Amino acid sequence: GHSGLAERTYTVIGQGLVDSALAQKPEERRALFEEAAGIIAYRERREEALRKLEETRQNLARVRDIISEIEPRLRQLERQAERARQHRALSAALHELTRQWLGHRYHALRRALHEAEAMRVQARLALQAAQLSLSNNHARMEVMRQRRARLQRELEAAQAAHDHRR
Repeated sequence: GHSGLAERTYTVIGQGLVDSALAQKPEERRALFEEAAGIIAYRERREEALRKLEETRQNLARVRDIISEIEPRLRQLERQAERARQHRALSAALHELTRQWLGHRYHALRRALHEAEAMRVQARLALQAAQLSLSNNHARMEVMRQRRARLQRELEAAQAAHDHRR
C-alpha cells in the first residue's frame, strides 16, 4: 500500500535529490513533488499497461494452445460430419433405389399373378371342354358298342338262318 508508494517516490527522486529538495523553498519543493507524482502516475499507468499487455499476451498464448488442441479435433469432427452427410445421402439414395426396385418387383409379380390367374382360368375351361368331350366320346362309344352288339346279333342271326337254309 502506502509504503510501496513512498519507496517508489524515493527511487524516482533518487538519493542525491532528497537533500537538494529539502534545501529548496516550499513552492519549489511542491513543484518537484508534483513532477515526481506525475512521473509516479505515469509509471503506474505504464506498469498497469505493461501488466495488462502481459496478461493479454498470456491469454493469447492460452488461446493459441487451446486452438492448437481444438484444431485437430475440429478437423476430425469436420471429417465425421462429412462422413455423416455422405452416409445420409447414400442412405437416402439406397432407400429410393430400394423403393423403386420393390415397386418394380411388386408390379412384375402382380403381372405374373394376373397371367397365372388367366392361365388357370384357361386351363379350367380347357379341362371342362376336355371332360365334356370325353363324356361325349364315352356316350358315342356306348352308342357304338350297343350298335355293334345289335349288328353282331343280327349277323349271328343271319348266319344261323343262312346255315339253316343249307
